[in-house]
Amino acid sequence: MRPQNVICSKVYPGNWFTWEGNHGSIEISTLSGHCPDPFCQVYNDACDEGLGVRGRTKEVVFAVDTVMRSREGEIEGWQLKSISEKGYRLTIFND
Repeated sequence: MRPQNVICSKVYPGNWFTWEGNHGSIEISTLSGHCPDPFCQVYNDACDEGLGVRGRTKEVVFAVDTVMRSREGEIEGWQLKSISEKGYRLTIFND
C-alpha cells in the first residue's frame, strides 16, 4: 500500500527486471524505450524521483538513493530503495 504522499505515476512490469531475491536490475534503455524519461516525482511534497514496479500481487514504489558515477563523472547507473515496502532495492544501469 502506498503512503498518502506518494504520487509516482510511472509503473513498470516486474517481469522486465532481473530479480535476485528482493534486488532487481535493469538497463535504462529497456525503460526509456517505453518512456523517454523513465523517472517521475515520487512525493507530492518533495522533488525526489523514482518509479514503481508492479508485481503479481503488489506494486512497490522506489526512490533514487544513489547516482553511480565513473571517475570521469559520467552516470553509470542508479541505486533505488523501496519506499512503499521495506527491503526492496533496484539497480538501473546506464547502458
